[in-house]
Amino acid sequence: MKSNQLLIGILFILSSISGWSQIKSIEEAALSPDGHKIALLCQLNDVDKDLLVYDLQKDTLIRLTFSNGLTYDQQYKISPNWVNDYQIIFLSRHNGLVQEYLLDILQNKLIPNGSSPSNEYYLQYAPTSQTSYYISTINGHEPAVYSRKLNDTKIIQISKGNINYSFPKISQDGNFISYNEMPFIKAHLFSLVENKEISIKLPSSNTRICCWSPDSQSFLYRHSFFPNNETEPNAIISLYSLATKKDSLIIKNSYVTTPTWSHNNTLFGYLLPGKFVLINKDLGTQKVYAVTGHVINVIWSLDNNAVFLIENTNIQKLNLLDGGITWLNISGASSSEKSYCISEQYPLSHKQIKEMNYQEVILRSPYLSDSIHVDKYPMYPAGENGLKQDVLSLLKYPLHAQQNKIQGKVVVKFTIGLDGTCQNLQVIQSVCKELDEAAIQLIKSLRLWLPACKNNTPITIDYAFPINYRIE
Repeated sequence: MKSNQLLIGILFILSSISGWSQIKSIEEAALSPDGHKIALLCQLNDVDKDLLVYDLQKDTLIRLTFSNGLTYDQQYKISPNWVNDYQIIFLSRHNGLVQEYLLDILQNKLIPNGSSPSNEYYLQYAPTSQTSYYISTINGHEPAVYSRKLNDTKIIQISKGNINYSFPKISQDGNFISYNEMPFIKAHLFSLVENKEISIKLPSSNTRICCWSPDSQSFLYRHSFFPNNETEPNAIISLYSLATKKDSLIIKNSYVTTPTWSHNNTLFGYLLPGKFVLINKDLGTQKVYAVTGHVINVIWSLDNNAVFLIENTNIQKLNLLDGGITWLNISGASSSEKSYCISEQYPLSHKQIKEMNYQEVILRSPYLSDSIHVDKYPMYPAGENGLKQDVLSLLKYPLHAQQNKIQGKVVVKFTIGLDGTCQNLQVIQSVCKELDEAAIQLIKSLRLWLPACKNNTPITIDYAFPINYRIE
């Protein structure tokens, strides 16, 4: 009887968003195979956690589960994955165990997908093989990677040995799975086609494989580390080739997150504070887009012409061709809002400029001999005050310099480009190598500028910014 009550309690198909509380936070998101729907796992208030679907064609939000009246444990849901265009598989707690459930939107049904003898976590589903992969602890062993076919009870262990593993990640074509050996977060790679572990030359700790090229010949990984015994970590994103077993550095920045690969072998991207960076691997080019809000996930459209930026309570659709931004209608508003980039060279929308309070920053620097004559100076979110606040929040004092009481003023010269990024960075007043490098990284991590204008035309402009390192 308890089983039936649970199924009825968490199932409420095709409920309109109107009339119930708005989304408090979006925790996970996944795009359907046809590219027309986004499954959302949301916290609706302090208690209710439910699955919803946003229909991109109809611009409507549909609630799939209804958790009112259930206990905290019964409401537990995680890891939504699309099986096909109308079925979602996810993890939910049932009779004290976290198990897989299959939700059929068309037939109005929720059924268990087999069963496991223990809790399942970090569910990944491979549509090509109709197989789910997950972490579980069975017979008192360490957490391991297991798999199970759809609607099947046979369980297969993927990872080898009695070793604690976590964070499974399936390649786009379903031919590989990566996972991490804990607690040092050492990356492992397993070929599901050859049924064996593949040797890869990656850093031995704090390394996670994040995303794959569609042909599974390359992947992006993120490695964090503590340079020179610092107290705060740095991070890199690198591209690894399975054919050559070599990697190439994409970016080194402690704030870089969410590397993501498109549905073709050419385009991938990553997030920096206030920015989405698009890389064309074949052309060796990059384009930077301004991003508002706190983005927790990035999802590519099937045509690779847009990305969905999943925020805490909103979703933006960023058009990569013209920089246009569409705010999807998930907050109960009457319609979506759309704004466009100022120019093809600068992908920042009018709404973003208004929301982020862009103001002129008068660039008069005693460190530059050339006088600056413009009609409008570059603009930064919240102007000079916003710039100072960002510098303070991004400022990192290298531990070695602190311990040796090294202090002083580093002056960095840079160009504010037409795309709003800081380019051609150069230290023109040095203190020491560690402080110079920290200052360079700080300037690189600033949010996007609006370029200066002369005769109503955006222009590049040079500026020199002092960064003071003082030991109080």
